[in-house]
Amino acid sequence: MNQVLDDIDRAIKDIAAGLPVAVHDDVAEAREAAAEQFANYGLLPNYQRILAHGGLSGPAEAVIVGDEASVTSQIKALFEAGATDVWLPPFPVGPDRSASRARTRALLKDLARS
Repeated sequence: MNQVLDDIDRAIKDIAAGLPVAVHDDVAEAREAAAEQFANYGLLPNYQRILAHGGLSGPAEAVIVGDEASVTSQIKALFEAGATDVWLPPFPVGPDRSASRARTRALLKDLARS
């Protein structure tokens, strides 16, 4: 059995994780925005299985949201869990969609440089 696990470990080179992200001070507001924007994913059987497997009730729970420190911590947790590649598409929150995306992109750029 250990040899099989060793072979699997050698075969796995990349583990990708992809979650929408928004840097926003009001987490509840960000989750509400996510619930609206990603509602259709909660209706798809494949996504329903993935969410259920993770113990999540819907797409709004499968996003990375919070202030800069919180989002940074959540992204680092993906890598600590074994992700080698991450895809973090920004989603807008609040009345100024451009400013919301800009704030998120600024953090992601800073993290990519470090």
